[in-house]
Amino acid sequence: MPPSQATEMAGSPAKPGSSPAAAPPATAPPARLNAPDAARGLAMLVMVIGHAGTFAKVDTAAEVYADRRLPLPGVGWMIPGFFVNLAPVLFWFLVGASVALVGGRRSSEGEVDRFMLVRAAILIAIDQVLIPFLWAPSQPFRVTLIFELLTALGLTLVLLVPLRRLPDAALLALAALLALGYPLVIRHVPQSTLEHLPVWQRVFVTYDFNHDPEITFPLAGWLTLPLLGLVTGRRLRSAAWQRPAPWLGLAAASFAVGLLSRFTGYGDYSPWRPADGLARWFVLSKGPPGLDFLGLYLGVGLLALAALFSPGIDWNAAWARWLVLMGQVALFLFAVHLGVCWLAARPLLHLFRHQDALRYALTCAAALTVLTLLAAGYRALKRRHPRSVLRYL
Repeated sequence: MPPSQATEMAGSPAKPGSSPAAAPPATAPPARLNAPDAARGLAMLVMVIGHAGTFAKVDTAAEVYADRRLPLPGVGWMIPGFFVNLAPVLFWFLVGASVALVGGRRSSEGEVDRFMLVRAAILIAIDQVLIPFLWAPSQPFRVTLIFELLTALGLTLVLLVPLRRLPDAALLALAALLALGYPLVIRHVPQSTLEHLPVWQRVFVTYDFNHDPEITFPLAGWLTLPLLGLVTGRRLRSAAWQRPAPWLGLAAASFAVGLLSRFTGYGDYSPWRPADGLARWFVLSKGPPGLDFLGLYLGVGLLALAALFSPGIDWNAAWARWLVLMGQVALFLFAVHLGVCWLAARPLLHLFRHQDALRYALTCAAALTVLTLLAAGYRALKRRHPRSVLRYL
């Protein structure tokens, strides 16, 4: 999930034996799926790489925004930016997949709903109280109303409480309606009009960084991904979906949607001209999310899942165990990684003031080292207290 441990599942309730006096036999919980955890760990990795650049004072932007025409860095600096853009797409998709999986560990629909709502509240609280401070730790602490990634994911969980009861066909129809309808809103409704809607409406349709509260992840633009994740998540326990083939097919379809949007201009908010150069063709709109942005980056994410479901993967290999570790405590890491990146960058800004590449690389390495240690410690603590509030993180 955005950052979460919703893929931890227990088995279904055991069926009673034939004898009325016999105790119901225990049913072993299904084996935990490593691939979704590793995919979440991959998203966390590329997010840290991106945010480390922010604190190391290097520009790795490889996307554009409706109300902020930022100058783009050189092609070399844009390469990590392309990888970083994968993070939110994977997080949004895995939210839906994780919701499908979390139902397997709960004894009732009501328990599933309560779990989702508590987690949603925690996501929103972290975003409102902690994240603004960690973006600027040297500034005075204050609680502010924002609609950043965690708040958007929390609100999405609230919406998924009723939506998860819909059949696959209805979920796919809603996903298609949002994917095709949202570009019509962006194309035909002026940004100035969207910015002056009531807040509860702006949260759904407006990317707005210039007015309070800031809204960086409009729900209507991103909700297609968790809906698709929910449909695929219902199939994750099937042996057929634990192989690369279905993921490769989904990736091909996603790439087709992204390319069609890019070449036709429908849902493409960052038009390209030959004079812009080849690298600029890959610079897409993240805020609001273009249909080309969602399609192409989801295709990359689905290719990653296809690779992670490869039967040849050795999950005892160090890199695989590391990705799984990072994915199993992703929400905790999301909550602390900004502070870790800030601390890692502080001395390096003075020691390597004019060596941008070296400063950036060392900031990434230091932050990932500390986060790995924190992840291992937190996972061990969580396992020692499986029924505590830590299970929501």
